[in-house]
Amino acid sequence: MMRRYLPALVVVALVAGGAAWFYFNFERVSERERVGYQGEARRNFLLAATRLYERMGKKTRTVRRPAEFGELPPGGTLVLARYRAGIVPRSLERVMAWVEGGGHLIVAAEWHYNRDPVLERLGIERRELRQRVPREPVGVTLPHAPREMRLVMGNRVQLSERTPRAVFRIDDRLGAILLHYRHGAGQITVLTSMSFLTNATIGEHDHAEFAWQLLQFNPATPEIVIAPRLATPSLLAALVEHARQALVVAALLLAAWLWRVIPRFGPLIPDPLPARRRLLDHLRASGLFHWNNGDVARLTSAAREACMHKIGRVHPVIAALPMPQRATRLAQLTGLPEDQIVLGLSGQPADPAQFTGLIRTLQALEAGLTRRRAE
Repeated sequence: MMRRYLPALVVVALVAGGAAWFYFNFERVSERERVGYQGEARRNFLLAATRLYERMGKKTRTVRRPAEFGELPPGGTLVLARYRAGIVPRSLERVMAWVEGGGHLIVAAEWHYNRDPVLERLGIERRELRQRVPREPVGVTLPHAPREMRLVMGNRVQLSERTPRAVFRIDDRLGAILLHYRHGAGQITVLTSMSFLTNATIGEHDHAEFAWQLLQFNPATPEIVIAPRLATPSLLAALVEHARQALVVAALLLAAWLWRVIPRFGPLIPDPLPARRRLLDHLRASGLFHWNNGDVARLTSAAREACMHKIGRVHPVIAALPMPQRATRLAQLTGLPEDQIVLGLSGQPADPAQFTGLIRTLQALEAGLTRRRAE
């Protein structure tokens, strides 16, 4: 009896022993895993800087379309990051006019391989830094800052002025990292990078303090407008901006085409009844078809064969004669010219007129022989 259940007992004992060993040697623990930013922080890499300015008591808003540059607050501050391919000349003129009226523009240089109309307007050239950029913080001091600040700019481009006009600049061992200009009643601050302002780095070193001190170039600013990434303009907006004349011409052509194809109001003109073709029309069309397709020899051969068949039935002796004697004899019987009979029986037409004459001759031969027999 025990032998029957012994294998099952052994299996149960092994399973129980394995479970006990696993329970006493392993434990359940929780680990934190980085999943990246979510929500607005994922779409706006300057969200932390926006929250910093709000907590410091500044009114702040975010813009994503160049069309919103027409609503910039007078005397305010505009933070313009990279990735601004959507800015068009009209929007740039609005921004520069706003700065000239007393605004403060803080702008980061675009990558060296992208066009940067803002820096081109200021006469600033960009070159790629091919050597390794140091990650160690450097000490920087702004004119109004109470102390020196340590930050990592993370610059990948080198700035240089065609004509030195900056009223203040900060350089590191790789070149200028900050250029400050007066523009009319306003100011423009150019940075090589805004990497110190991102959500991931604003809490490092003195980045938050430096971000706040940048605003102190214009301490009375009523509002801060942040443009982290401008939306790329639609195809229609780009065409309106750069190809307005072509769009006008295309619209006029479209209107003319629609005017031509749109049906008019009123009764429709009835379609004409199909004309009834005569047998002669069909024969003429058939003949032209064969002529155009190179079937002249076949048509001529068929007409001659029918004519010679008629001659053979009426005058078999004449049909057996050689061509010269046959033509002479047929000319005597029908009254047709001998050379015309030779052309009809053995010639080759060169054009439609000669072909018509040849067929007419063969018909005249048949008619003459028939009439002669009847007499």
